[in-house]
Amino acid sequence: MQRRYAVALGIAFLVAVLAPFLASSNPDGLEKTAEKFESAQDREAELLSSPFPDYTVPGMPGAASEVVAMIIGTALVFVLSLGVARALTKAG
Repeated sequence: MQRRYAVALGIAFLVAVLAPFLASSNPDGLEKTAEKFESAQDREAELLSSPFPDYTVPGMPGAASEVVAMIIGTALVFVLSLGVARALTKAG
């Protein structure tokens, strides 16, 4: 079972490292529409700010910033998913 987790995490990290270089720089339809209709007042009304705005680490330059943000995000989602899965298995 541990080997499956290691393989899954390895694949997830590989995707996280490659994603900034393979992603399109053009916004998709949903993002473009949101930008079109979003006002300055809407932006100020945000309840929480993102820890990694625009998938970058603040203060870190270039593509390395995007890669680090993706790796941290991938690791956090993996750990949270593993925790939820274990909690549900013990409960059931």
